[in-house]
Amino acid sequence: MVEEKWLIFMSNEITQQEKDTAEEQEEREPCCLKLPRRDVKLQPVNKPTLVPVQGNLFAPCILTSAFHLEKLLSRVRVDASVPGQCGIVVHWESALHHKAASLSKAPGTEQTKQIVFAPSTEPAFVTVPQNSFGEPFVLNPNTWSLVVEAEGVLLDYLVLLPSSYYEAPILQLKVTEPCVYQPAPEQATQNCLLYKYLSVEGFPAVPGVDAVCRLDNRLPRLCPTEQLTPSHPRMATCSGSDVEVQLSLPVAQPGQYVLVVEYANTNALQTVGITVSSPHLATQQGTFTFYPCVYSFLCRGIAVDSQSRMATFELTSEATVRFTSDLADFFLHKVYLIPAAQFTMELIEPKVHCISVHGTFSSNSSCVPSRFLKLSQSIVLEGAQALPIAPEVPLAQAVHVAPAGVPVEPAPRPPTAMDPTAELILLQSPQAAVVFNSRIQTLGRYAFILHFYQPNHPTFPVEVLINGGRIWQGQTNANFCPHGYGCRSLVVSEDQIILDVTDNDLTVVVRVPEGKQLWLDYILVVPEDSYTSQYLQEEPLDKSYDFISSCGINSFYIK
Repeated sequence: MVEEKWLIFMSNEITQQEKDTAEEQEEREPCCLKLPRRDVKLQPVNKPTLVPVQGNLFAPCILTSAFHLEKLLSRVRVDASVPGQCGIVVHWESALHHKAASLSKAPGTEQTKQIVFAPSTEPAFVTVPQNSFGEPFVLNPNTWSLVVEAEGVLLDYLVLLPSSYYEAPILQLKVTEPCVYQPAPEQATQNCLLYKYLSVEGFPAVPGVDAVCRLDNRLPRLCPTEQLTPSHPRMATCSGSDVEVQLSLPVAQPGQYVLVVEYANTNALQTVGITVSSPHLATQQGTFTFYPCVYSFLCRGIAVDSQSRMATFELTSEATVRFTSDLADFFLHKVYLIPAAQFTMELIEPKVHCISVHGTFSSNSSCVPSRFLKLSQSIVLEGAQALPIAPEVPLAQAVHVAPAGVPVEPAPRPPTAMDPTAELILLQSPQAAVVFNSRIQTLGRYAFILHFYQPNHPTFPVEVLINGGRIWQGQTNANFCPHGYGCRSLVVSEDQIILDVTDNDLTVVVRVPEGKQLWLDYILVVPEDSYTSQYLQEEPLDKSYDFISSCGINSFYIK
């Protein structure tokens, strides 16, 4: 039998119209009951109607009709047709100070919660249990008796709050909007995504503040500069008619290069012409599009040719780059030249750093902690040891190599990490391999997921060897991951993601290529019948706490 939790809500404010409405509701809602009417004079008030948070939540059920607890004991009946858990909220008035309420099924198990009716000349609410929603009443289908033991209390009505209402588990928000530094009023408190790019430092580059501008048919001069906010870098302001912006930079190695531009644009989409010249070579043409960019991070793009393909430019010892347009208005931060052989689209594709709020320009803004699925059926492999195996030795021979016997040092941490509780293992040469050892209680088929941080490189392959009775030699991809709470990747072996484990002793070896860095948090081993692709994604943002904090202050009395 499925159990469900409820809170019960009591009040001492009621009008005749509300009484009639409640009687009609009683006919529709089997959880409602009518309390016996007592000869008590209460001032009529306008009591707001409690409504569910979402359409598919159970609505709170008002148990109406005021009565006076003249004796020590008062009993009412609750007919519960739906299994569930509930708590009690009481609206009352009393000049005395008494306590105790219990909910029991007769005959059967009694459930008792203690409450305090503090002296009060004004109507008030009290929740049962008084200081916590952690001990709700469990109501299985049956007839229940509510017993309130008190004296001199004016008790008006009770409300059953289902757990789906006061816990609000469906309030899960999938955040998809990127953060902007100047939000509209309705965006000010909304959550958003902060992004980061792969670093391109080390490639030939020239800052926009060094650019020479010719604007509005005037003589060439250094471009005016501006900071959009105190947190923005200073950028060249390229605004006017007949715009020409020129930058020059040295090239260390002759060859083919891709032109990458970093910018901000507070206006509509703009496409400008690009000419690139280099000694002893003909002038080369291209175009660049400045997309609207008012985010909490700068934007990047590449120059394209006449057929909208990625443009490559032949360069010798120096390059002169010119942006030209009849009319333009954008902010230029930097121009980079990336060798074509080293260029990857990941350099211009930002990845999520964390969930934040609108209104700042900074990758260091406060981040909301992220959650990843980790069910109890899963096995978490932690506490790896260094494995002294040379890069040229096939990983299949790792089963014959003894661990170093010393736990892997967790420091230094990745610069993007935001989770202070994560105990990370850094894999890089010469400590490029680690081994995890554990025991599996239930043999069967499992998926293996790496939880890692990788903020420094484009995607690279990671070797993984699994020995659980049968040896599986596979790999996973360490994608560019600047996420403050890590990323996940699935191990694939022999074109399979679900692998047989036929021995209780389990060993997993992970090795990264030379010249790469990977911070490993843990390996998640998920049974086949539990695995879904949701294990690889960040869970939606839990907004139930905001609802409880805002609406539960006065026993969920929502005005």
